[in-house]
Amino acid sequence: MEIKAKNEKIRFEIYPISHPANPFHVARLNMWIDGKKVLEDKDYYLDEVNGEKVIVMEIDEQEANRITEAIGKRIKSGKFGIRIYDEDEKEIREYEESIWRQELERREQKFQEELKNIKKIRIGMGGDTLRIYVTCDDFSEEAGLSEGYDKFMEKLRRAIERIINRSKSREEWMEKLQVRKTNIRTGLYNILYEDGTWGEIDIDNPHLQEALREIEEEERQRQEEARKKKEELEKRRQEALRKAKETGEEVVIRRLGMFDGDDPSNYELLREYGLDPYSECGAVVVYEVATPDGKIIEKAYPTY
Repeated sequence: MEIKAKNEKIRFEIYPISHPANPFHVARLNMWIDGKKVLEDKDYYLDEVNGEKVIVMEIDEQEANRITEAIGKRIKSGKFGIRIYDEDEKEIREYEESIWRQELERREQKFQEELKNIKKIRIGMGGDTLRIYVTCDDFSEEAGLSEGYDKFMEKLRRAIERIINRSKSREEWMEKLQVRKTNIRTGLYNILYEDGTWGEIDIDNPHLQEALREIEEEERQRQEEARKKKEELEKRRQEALRKAKETGEEVVIRRLGMFDGDDPSNYELLREYGLDPYSECGAVVVYEVATPDGKIIEKAYPTY
């Protein structure tokens, strides 16, 4: 993307970096002054100085000299900022967010492609907590950074723990899972074997697959229950809105919770709800309420 600075002589080209590692560093820029490129492939960040949006870069002596020559004003090396318009700053942030979303999608796609060919996983047991650890070296680095990878490893961990909890002895669950000893050691205080090595399990192990199916079915049921509750809540909201409009009075939809109105740490919360923090409110109950003008709001009621 291209933007112009408040100084119309200056323009930027902002472009994605290849495979960004985190959402805070997804793009670099080139900068031109009067049509002459003075900065190339620079890291930057967005900041606000004296109420104005600024693109900030770290420039060396050679870059400072090029800028000095282009604008006719002495520029020192170090942090260097250029003022930009608010709407351009917003557009840059949206562009950065889109780059990061695309990177997450790329990682997820990579994970899904590689998952089809995964045959085995590694298992360890933490010596301090007896927590099961699961990993897989057969995924690429990109796939291993995906959310899908983390969820899959956690699901495997839960499945293995389920098998362990149902077994009467270490020997029983080791036999069920057909755990094989490896020669791999890591920084984990691992007590699966006396020498600290990890074990290996086949993905298609029938006991593991059965436990995974159970977990997936439980997750499906939870999602279905959550969907039904959401639908029921929406029906209650619509009915409350209809009744509020019909009667001209507010209608309570549901109780959201309560807090101690006499606790000084909650005074700001009381103000947000339009209550006086110095009026000894006591326990404050918060409700979701439908109003006659068609809004759904939160409303707090002191018990004193």
